[in-house]
Amino acid sequence: MLAVRDAILSPAVLPGIDADDTEPPPLPALERAVRAAWLDYWGGRLTRLTTTVPGLLSEARMASREHGPAAARPLAQAYQLAACLLVHLGKDDLATMAAERAVTASTTGDDRLLWATMNGTWSWCVHHQGRLDVAERHALTVAEQIEPDFARAPLPHLTVWGGLVLTGLASAAAAERVDEVTEYIGLARVGIGRFDDGDRHDYESNYGPSQVAMQATHAYTMLRRPDRALKAAKGVDRSDLHSISYGRHLLDVASSHVDARHYSTAETTLAEAESVSTEWFRHQGPARALVGELVHESRRLTPGLRRLARTVDVDR
Repeated sequence: MLAVRDAILSPAVLPGIDADDTEPPPLPALERAVRAAWLDYWGGRLTRLTTTVPGLLSEARMASREHGPAAARPLAQAYQLAACLLVHLGKDDLATMAAERAVTASTTGDDRLLWATMNGTWSWCVHHQGRLDVAERHALTVAEQIEPDFARAPLPHLTVWGGLVLTGLASAAAAERVDEVTEYIGLARVGIGRFDDGDRHDYESNYGPSQVAMQATHAYTMLRRPDRALKAAKGVDRSDLHSISYGRHLLDVASSHVDARHYSTAETTLAEAESVSTEWFRHQGPARALVGELVHESRRLTPGLRRLARTVDVDR
């Protein structure tokens, strides 16, 4: 983790500092490396990322100095990746700084959707800082700035816009703003009418029928409405989601089952979430809280619950 911190806070990013003389990587090679790192992220291979992200950031900065605007996307996405990783590691302030640098990097190019996506990541990081109003307002402000023509806009445009709306939804739900939750779910559903083949993944953002159902599940879980959450969860197609996205969805499903006092089903759902990536699972605060609650409510721990408790370091 310290190497990731040092890469983000490197003096090489300061104006007026002479750049390293190391030869920058060719852009195609850098883009492949960034994509491979994102696959590790979505697969929950967080430890591997802590070793690859520092070098990736260094190479992306060198490429930016060499190639200028052509390197805006891999540089922005490398910082975005670092921000997302740091949120999982519980370093929200540093994650927000990395996200800010992702936004700045995106402005060196001419891709407005890239810029909008990085702003969505910034909002997500701010959400994890607990600044819910700021996160919600910022995500929706950027969504308004890029609002698409729903009938004719390219689908990646809809993906980025929808991702921003759903980011705002998550913050509204965490703040228990019921009216806004209802509004944002309805708004998000407007954009999926052309997604005939399921969800899309553009700019490392996911949007479509399953993602909207997933985020509705999350919102109703946060509002402690398990009946509505579990109903919304029926709209999620596992094949539409990246691995850890599905794992996070299962945490919401498990939470709603706990609220409904379906403890056995909650345990089974948590075990499924853990199977997505044990490494990712042990870093999830909601997983730890849910396992702790099940341990507290259980008169006799099952072998499976004992194993989950060991995984997230909950006293039994």
